[in-house]
Amino acid sequence: MSNKDVMRKLSKILALAERGIGGEKTNAQSALKKMLEKHGLSLEDIINKDEEDLTVEKYRYNLKQEKELLFQLYARLKNTSEIKYFEGQGHHISFKLTPLEHVELKEMFRYFNRLFKEEMSIIVTAFIHKHELYNQSPTDKVCSSDKDLERDLRVQQMMKNMKRSDYIGTRRRLLNTGKDFK
Repeated sequence: MSNKDVMRKLSKILALAERGIGGEKTNAQSALKKMLEKHGLSLEDIINKDEEDLTVEKYRYNLKQEKELLFQLYARLKNTSEIKYFEGQGHHISFKLTPLEHVELKEMFRYFNRLFKEEMSIIVTAFIHKHELYNQSPTDKVCSSDKDLERDLRVQQMMKNMKRSDYIGTRRRLLNTGKDFK
């Protein structure tokens, strides 16, 4: 394994040792210590080497909110408000970072984008129920787990904080009869 390969591997293991969860983090810390000792290196060697080795990598997004999330994560990672990026064709942007920073940014984006999508799902469900945008009788889903119950309670809480619609449908206005959107 070449020195460059060793440094790349150490950078990735360091990212896991810093950001991993539970056993993954513990195992990465142990592997990092062993590999550093084996190659006679220190953490400073990895960090300093990374600073010299900037690369440009693409980050794909689907929604403009995901692009904004990438910008916020970049700012957090670099501890700056100045976002330096390259706009690509289609739905991707590129950042020039060290290999370690790329690993960290990808990991943060994966984690926070999953949380973002979970929150968006709750918002959409609450919006639909708040404004009765479903067929005449919403499907009654029986909660099968504590997680489902927790989600349903969050949806109800979100509905309470949403603005009520004053939309009156065309048929109701023309006929002045029947139930319509509230």
